[in-house]
Amino acid sequence: MKRLLLILTVGGCGLTPLNVGDSGDNAGDAPGETDRWRDADADTDVDTDADADADTDTDTDTDGSITYPTEAMKRVLLYYGHGGPDGTDLNNWGQFETVIPSYWAERYGWEVDWTNQLPDIADITDYRMIGLIGPGLLVSFAFDDDDTDVLKRALAHGTRIVLFTDRSACGDENTRALMGALGVSMRPTGEGELEREVVLDANVGGGHQITAGVTSLKMVGPCWVDEKEGTVLVRREVDGQTHVYAAVERPGNGGDVVIVGDFEIFDDSNNLANENNQQFVDNLAQVTP
Repeated sequence: MKRLLLILTVGGCGLTPLNVGDSGDNAGDAPGETDRWRDADADTDVDTDADADADTDTDTDTDGSITYPTEAMKRVLLYYGHGGPDGTDLNNWGQFETVIPSYWAERYGWEVDWTNQLPDIADITDYRMIGLIGPGLLVSFAFDDDDTDVLKRALAHGTRIVLFTDRSACGDENTRALMGALGVSMRPTGEGELEREVVLDANVGGGHQITAGVTSLKMVGPCWVDEKEGTVLVRREVDGQTHVYAAVERPGNGGDVVIVGDFEIFDDSNNLANENNQQFVDNLAQVTP
C-alpha cells in the first residue's frame, strides 16, 4: 500500500547546544510488576550468544553482530499518526516539529520528517531513529501488517524505534500490541495515567549509550513502563514502589526499541532546556554502540 510521506526540511536556527556532559503477547496482557530495577551494565565483552543481547544485559558491548545506523543514515522520522498530537497544540503541548528538528539539522546535519504517514517499506532505510509520538492519544486504532512490516524493516537496518507515550495514552491496547508485534516484551502500562506530577528526581541508569552524560531529567506526568525483559533506563522509588519511566530492549540483531513515558520531554514548552533532557534526546537519535 503506497503511503504519502510529508517531509519537513529544516535549517539551522542558531540554537546553542546545552553543555551536558513475554515476547509475542498481545494487547490483553495485564500490566506486569514495575518494582524491579536492573542497572544497565557497562561490559565491553564480545557477546556470542545467539539472541544478540535480547536478554536483560544491556547492548553496550562490542558484539559485532549488532547492526547500527551508518553515517549515511541522516534522517529522523517523527511520526504522529495513529492518533498522536499533530502539532496544533490543542492541549497546551509544545511544538515538536520546531525546536528539535532545527537543532538536529544545525548540529548533526540530520533531516527530520514530521508526518502522520509511514513511508513505503522501500523508503525506510535512511532513518537512524523513528519516534512514535503519542499514538492512541487522540484516537486509537490498530497498527496493521503494513505498518508493522515497515517498522520491522527499519529495525533490521539498525534503526532505533522510540515510543514516546503520554499519560493520557499509557494503557493504549493498540500500542501495547505493537510492542509485541515488534518482538519486545516490555509494555507501557496504564498505571501512570492519573498521575500529574512533575518528576525531577528520577534515577537515570548508567552504562548505556542512551543515558551517557545524563544524570537528571524533567518528565511531566510520565507513563509507567513494565520493562519485563528490557533494561531500565529511568526509574523512581515512590512509597516503596519502583516506577519505571523509560526502558530499552533489542528484539534481534538490528535496532533496539525504547519506551519513554513522556513525549513532552522534547517539545518547545521549555522542557527540552531543563535538566539533561537535550542530551537524553540527542542520545536517542545518535544510536551508537
